Amino acid sequence: RIGLKAKEIANDCRKSSNLVFLVDVSSSMDCDNKLPLLQDSLKMLVQNLGENDKVAIVVYAGAAGLVLPSTNCNYKQLIIDSIEKAQKSKGKDHYRQEFIELVKKAKAIDH
Repeated sequence: RIGLKAKEIANDCRKSSNLVFLVDVSSSMDCDNKLPLLQDSLKMLVQNLGENDKVAIVVYAGAAGLVLPSTNCNYKQLIIDSIEKAQKSKGKDHYRQEFIELVKKAKAIDH
């Protein structure tokens, strides 16, 4: 077992976050203890974010794709639904520079 604990910061003292979840949906994530575990972890993180936080989701495998532009956490169910829609790739996996541009776009678009 490994346990980690970070310094606790009260939510009212924490600055708002603008997060981009970059999710690998390549065939290497094709195990029950990989992509589904990651999705569950991201959903738990979203549940703990505040109303001033934002989340965007980008996936990559054979190509990169914007799943959700930067979205305010007032729309938590939309964010969670988008995390669940991130599916593993069915094709050949290639890591592309394209995802960097999508991350930039995801942070720039407000929902």
